[in-house]
Amino acid sequence: MIKFAGQLSVDDCVAANKLHMQKRGWKRVAWIAFWVVLGVAVLLFADISVQDPQTGLPPLLIFLFLAAVQLFVRLIYLPQRVRRVYS
Repeated sequence: MIKFAGQLSVDDCVAANKLHMQKRGWKRVAWIAFWVVLGVAVLLFADISVQDPQTGLPPLLIFLFLAAVQLFVRLIYLPQRVRRVYS
C-alpha cells in the first residue's frame, strides 16, 4: 500500500478531474467524430436556414443547443461541482 501525506487544494481536485475527463483511445476518436459531425451539421443547417429560415432554423438551433450544453457541462458545471464536493 502506498501512503500519501499532504494537503490537496481545490485547484488540485479540479485539475485531477480534468485529467480524468480526458478521452483516450476509441473514446477520443468518437468524441472528435461527434464534434466534427456536429460542426458539419451546424454549417449545413446554417446554409439551409439562410435559404429558407422556416426549414433550416429549428434544426440549427437544436444542434447549437447541443453544442452549448456539452460545453457548459464540461467547462462550467463539472468544475463547479468538484469545488462544491471538495468544500
